[in-house]
Amino acid sequence: MIRSSSIPAVEAVVTRAVDLFKGTLRRYKPWYRPDRDEQRSGNTERNLTFQFALGFCAIHGDAAFAAMEVPLLSARGRHEHHLDAYLFAPPLAVLLECKVHSGNDSLEGVVGDMARMTPSVLQQIRARHQGPSEAEKTVSMVLVEAWGRGGSCTRRWLDEAERAKWSREKLPPDWHYDGKEIFEANSASDGTLYWLYAYRHLDLTL
Repeated sequence: MIRSSSIPAVEAVVTRAVDLFKGTLRRYKPWYRPDRDEQRSGNTERNLTFQFALGFCAIHGDAAFAAMEVPLLSARGRHEHHLDAYLFAPPLAVLLECKVHSGNDSLEGVVGDMARMTPSVLQQIRARHQGPSEAEKTVSMVLVEAWGRGGSCTRRWLDEAERAKWSREKLPPDWHYDGKEIFEANSASDGTLYWLYAYRHLDLTL
């Protein structure tokens, strides 16, 4: 498969969300242990989702909406699952799953999140719209918080062979992978916060 290329509209949201979150971290430490430089598990997934949604709505303004924990039907026809967030504006729609990565744990959960964001899920979500439901671009996206040092997290995330070892299952190659350094608490330990993310186009014909 061909690796997905970057999408400027998505990258713009990531950049805005990163800038806003950096501004928050200059004034407030939201993670579990603000007294520790080395964070193995920092923010909650809900906070991570919220930070990305802030960036999305800051760019798209009144044209945007963000829905959190969107109910999804299971194979049994029950609302037993949910999507962390659905973000919509006429130029861009994002199906978003977030994960907080702890220490050396694998990324198996991320693999599962990627697999769940299917055309049938998109169809369920679009059926909830009270008006136009199709954006110019629609993507499925995962956002992972990880702590490391010296760019180690992003190097592993961007290298296909390293990603495969990290996840214990091969992360799909047809997604676009990237990462951002967010905050450095301590350069001598695993005290640097990163956002690792991946996305691809999603439509009903995949």
